[in-house]
Amino acid sequence: MIPSGPLQLTELLDDGLIVRRFFVKNEDVVYVKGIFEASEGLCAMYAESGGQLTIVAPVSRALELDVLLRDLALELGGVLDMCSIGSLGSPSPNKANAANASE
Repeated sequence: MIPSGPLQLTELLDDGLIVRRFFVKNEDVVYVKGIFEASEGLCAMYAESGGQLTIVAPVSRALELDVLLRDLALELGGVLDMCSIGSLGSPSPNKANAANASE
């Protein structure tokens, strides 16, 4: 039987992927998407609602993604929530806020 309703993020992930949540102003979403598209194969971005972005990337590119996201957070005044979700769907407590990073 095919399940009905939207899939949950944890249903789509395995141990080879990481998830980052990034919150920017609505008008910055297209700019962020353009940066990711120019970084071929770095990640996939999903806009959930306005500037609430979910970014999924291979574990092998986690460092590269995190550096880029931190730079974008500082540049755009965005908020970065670094929650690595594994096969059990439990997020790690490692969070970074762009506002706190600049202090």
